[in-house]
Amino acid sequence: MNRYVMAGEALRLLVSGGESLLGCNSASLRSVLRTGAEACEQLDDMSRQLAQALQRNAELEALLSRTAEVLSGEPLPIEGGSWAVFELARELRCSLDQAEQNANKTHQSALTSEPTDDHTESVGRTCSEGRR
Repeated sequence: MNRYVMAGEALRLLVSGGESLLGCNSASLRSVLRTGAEACEQLDDMSRQLAQALQRNAELEALLSRTAEVLSGEPLPIEGGSWAVFELARELRCSLDQAEQNANKTHQSALTSEPTDDHTESVGRTCSEGRR
């Protein structure tokens, strides 16, 4: 069992009034509190990293959206345009649409506190299935 799990259990025992299980040893209590503080610091760091990753993700989605708009303005293959550009524009739009749908599902799930399935693997597969 890792030390964060053990510290969490010890803190729960303290909150529930079971401090006698720690033996009222101040060194044990300090160790548990130190571990709890470290866990909080790591959680804060992870929250900061998550916020940065979400910001970067939003920036990349905006860039992909702009790219899809530019590509969709290109001539269709029937008008002499490139099939590769047409397919790339379609795949970008499909991926962006699915990312938006998944974000909406995740947001709705967060509001209702229901778990969601991770659909990240299916995005590329679903968008590229139309080419087969």
